Amino acid sequence: MTKASKVDRVIWAQGMNASDVIDEFASNTFENVIEANVNFLLQSMKIPPESDELEIVAPLVVLSGTWGYIIRLEKLSYGRSNAAICGLVRSIADDLGQFGFQFSSVSP
Repeated sequence: MTKASKVDRVIWAQGMNASDVIDEFASNTFENVIEANVNFLLQSMKIPPESDELEIVAPLVVLSGTWGYIIRLEKLSYGRSNAAICGLVRSIADDLGQFGFQFSSVSP
């Protein structure tokens, strides 16, 4: 049996969308969206940068918010999770940059 090749790129393109507005805010909707969109991303990134499973030059990309950008009405929880992902990507990009990784998002 041969050893599998190293991963040379990772793209996250998953998540949960929800339609809600401030006067009908339900914390369980918000928590479910955060869990699916933000916490899932964090949990799936547990491969340490020094692991030999990823090529050092592997670009890491999050696709987030493209649909929410087109239809912004009634997207309170989704919009908040998208903002959290944008901040998370900036933070992780700084952390992983020291190891040579590029981490970015497509999030209009």
